[in-house]
Amino acid sequence: MTNWKRSIFFSFLYIFTKIVDRLIFCCDSSYFLKFIFPFYYRLYRLLQRHKFDDAEAFAHQFKLDVELVHKEHVKHYMELLQPWSSRCDSSEDVLHFNNLLCLLNKIEDLEFVCESCIKTLTTDLTKMQALLDYASDRLKKTNVRVRNL
Repeated sequence: MTNWKRSIFFSFLYIFTKIVDRLIFCCDSSYFLKFIFPFYYRLYRLLQRHKFDDAEAFAHQFKLDVELVHKEHVKHYMELLQPWSSRCDSSEDVLHFNNLLCLLNKIEDLEFVCESCIKTLTTDLTKMQALLDYASDRLKKTNVRVRNL
């Protein structure tokens, strides 16, 4: 399944679960996922528990969208880098920041990458500048590829 088909599927799934939530107030939408789409429910639960390595292995095993796992992992690192999050050491910040950049390299969705770079807040302005430069470079590379087609 191509990336755009997967994104349409996830959008449909999201909208459908919202409709089910509106129709059945007493049920949780995770029950719907659990019985109708057990693979996606398992992936959803792994991502909720921040078990990203297990989720990535699970996605590979059942041929699910691995980019979804990477996106959730990026969101997790964005939360960890926020100035008001409780952290102990600046070396952890450097590690989180480098991991964030590695994950952004794995994601093909340019809109998500740029939005993540813009919305990530850090205590260090040089890291914020590095993220904005990274987004700018990704945009430039994409424009060059589009022109060459």
